[in-house]
Amino acid sequence: MLRVTVIGRDYLSRDMKKNNICPKCNATAIIPDVTVWDYDASSNRPLSLTVPLPKPPGAFIYKGSETGHLRAWVCGECGYTELYTPQFAALWDAYQKSQQA
Repeated sequence: MLRVTVIGRDYLSRDMKKNNICPKCNATAIIPDVTVWDYDASSNRPLSLTVPLPKPPGAFIYKGSETGHLRAWVCGECGYTELYTPQFAALWDAYQKSQQA
């Protein structure tokens, strides 16, 4: 189950991706748009999020999930990291569909 927590407007205005300022230490040493990698014994690939989709009644072939790759913005002073996915709209649509099933 996805839980959404509403946080104060002050924190939201300190979005590291938008203003290149760390919300934790106020540094401007930001490493932008870093690929987050998933390594295992046989391969490496960009780390991703997956939202399962419900199977439509009677469907033989269907897209079983929606995936979004993670991107990171990292503070070079304190290490604080924010994760984002460019595929946020598709993930949200998949989540809403999964809740209607």
